[in-house]
Amino acid sequence: MKAGHLDINEFLFTQQEADIIITRLIFERQLKSVIDIGGREGSKIGFVGSDKLECVKSNIYKDDGDIFDDICNSKIKSDSFDIVHSRNLFEHLLEPWKAAEHCVRICKSRGILYHMTVFSWSLHVDPVDCFRYTHIGLAHIFERTDQVETIKCGYSLYKFGRWGVIYLGEKR
Repeated sequence: MKAGHLDINEFLFTQQEADIIITRLIFERQLKSVIDIGGREGSKIGFVGSDKLECVKSNIYKDDGDIFDDICNSKIKSDSFDIVHSRNLFEHLLEPWKAAEHCVRICKSRGILYHMTVFSWSLHVDPVDCFRYTHIGLAHIFERTDQVETIKCGYSLYKFGRWGVIYLGEKR
């Protein structure tokens, strides 16, 4: 391997691995609430134990979700949720660093940030498609708040041979 190049295999982090960690943390810490940022009516969070949590979905579409909110300029009360979660959202944000700051702000102390987004994926506009992430970039937008410690961040093979990035962090 050339100097300066990373082997993606060193940073594999499957959704199943992430789900095992988050499930363990739910039970160990007796976490009670989760917000699914960008969650839509009828969508499921999907990790084991999520059905035991009070789940709130927020979305920029007024009729889709429980809370109408733009995570890049969120009005949600600080320290509101034990888990702040998103799936395939951060690539659609014009200012993802602002979204990360708000995700950290609305997460309770010792709460969990669990986000999945794309590394390699085709253009998909809904409403816009702005970014692709490496494990370094995704971790950085959360860590730059100085309030989060990364538990693990890495790559997961999605369907159709495309790659995603999963971030799991803890708010101090």
